[in-house]
Amino acid sequence: MAMPVSVAKPIVGVDVAKDELVIYHAETDRLEAIPNTKAAIKKWLKELPAPVDVAIEATNIYHQEFADLAYAQGCVIYMIGGYELSHYRKGVKVRAKTDALDARLLARYLNNEGHQLHPWT
Repeated sequence: MAMPVSVAKPIVGVDVAKDELVIYHAETDRLEAIPNTKAAIKKWLKELPAPVDVAIEATNIYHQEFADLAYAQGCVIYMIGGYELSHYRKGVKVRAKTDALDARLLARYLNNEGHQLHPWT
């Protein structure tokens, strides 16, 4: 009997700040930064070849527009709390904290712990 195969979407980690989003594409090991504006987010989403799974840290209100727009485009959004990410960072022994490292860590968290997470709706 054939086993079902799960085809996962590419994983993206997004570190959010008021003025900038740092985005890590796990599949291609690529980092990029875009302005945290509706126009820039829409442009970024339009350039995606297909929807992705997104791990994003809930940061005040600054993550909301990205989450809303990405969800509307078919991306699956996973909100990661700062507390969870901080403890995960310690658990995997990542000492430094930069926007780029946080974006990578968010993607790593979703990749390794995604089976325990619930998508945001």
